[in-house]
Amino acid sequence: MSLSSDSLGLEAKTYHDFDDFAAELARILDDAAEIFEPQTEVRLGVRYVNRIEDERLRKRGIQFFVRPELASPVGSELGSELAHSLCQLRFRERGTWLAIRHGLIEPSVYLLDFDNFVEGERDFEPAQIVKRVNEYHGLIERLFVWSLSDRYRSELEGEAG
Repeated sequence: MSLSSDSLGLEAKTYHDFDDFAAELARILDDAAEIFEPQTEVRLGVRYVNRIEDERLRKRGIQFFVRPELASPVGSELGSELAHSLCQLRFRERGTWLAIRHGLIEPSVYLLDFDNFVEGERDFEPAQIVKRVNEYHGLIERLFVWSLSDRYRSELEGEAG
């Protein structure tokens, strides 16, 4: 957790499940409300930075790992030895912003970075903040699953089972 005079951030490199993370966030927000009595919230967001680190990216290409919609136009048509690619997309989604950054950042590392956020002043209400964080998490989780190719997702599900 990081706290400054104008921001509160909660970062987790790992957690058992999102309910655990949301419960910890709720506790922290309730404590912050009691101790500091903040009146407004200006920006709220959830960001997931995922790295596919796999030597097979060099041999099989990114199409094995992510959907063709993400792999294009850097799939196989533009060259055989892609060294780096990075794309940033930004959409309005259900009254929020959704930023997607993705690409090959090293020969064997593909980045999937999703940020769902809203900007604008609102009352500081811990329960509402946690509710919105859960909604943002749900959207990002669906986007992450969609981003993976069927073959790679099946491989990951086999490892988890």
